[in-house]
Amino acid sequence: MTVYIADDCKLIFEGLKALLKSEGIKLLGHSHNGKEVINWLKNNQVDILILDYQMPIMDGLEVLEYLKLNKKEQKTLVCSEYDHYPFIENAILKGASGYILKSEASEQIVNALHTINRGHLYFSDKIKSVYIENKSKEKEEKEENLVFKELTDNQKTIIKLLMQEYTIEEIANILGNDYDTIASHLYRIRNKLNVKTNVGLVKSALKVNFN
Repeated sequence: MTVYIADDCKLIFEGLKALLKSEGIKLLGHSHNGKEVINWLKNNQVDILILDYQMPIMDGLEVLEYLKLNKKEQKTLVCSEYDHYPFIENAILKGASGYILKSEASEQIVNALHTINRGHLYFSDKIKSVYIENKSKEKEEKEENLVFKELTDNQKTIIKLLMQEYTIEEIANILGNDYDTIASHLYRIRNKLNVKTNVGLVKSALKVNFN
């Protein structure tokens, strides 16, 4: 297996270089920024490209974007200090074959490289946890947004008044309804959103910027 490293941190590079050598993995070269690695790839081939996310001139994401736009079938492993969801999602969308944290590299990079070289994806448990948790939140927010969009005009008015801290009795008086009618509307909306209280309902409305 051959690898090429793009990372502007000399300490990280030297550490990876020593680790790869001890495992019999051949290192073909090293670049300090994305532009250098793209220029290298124009005339060379490597099994797996190890990419830092944050680099000068051209970062790792831009390298992934270049590879995707130019239909380069290059296996890539992002090795980054960033575990933020937007970084992970962008790397996945741009076609990264794997993603691990630099703090995990000494323990996981060899397994990650072998897994990717066999044609599979590799994302560390930490990265998968961050990704799944945030994807779940995104799904919940979309579902909540849909619920609020499907409300009748009368129900929307009730929510807006509730957000202004009016009580159910006060809302009933304002709208010319009885207490039970307003309470019934709120009960059905809470069920759709899977929240137990009107406070939870207000929080959901605020989360989706309901107005």
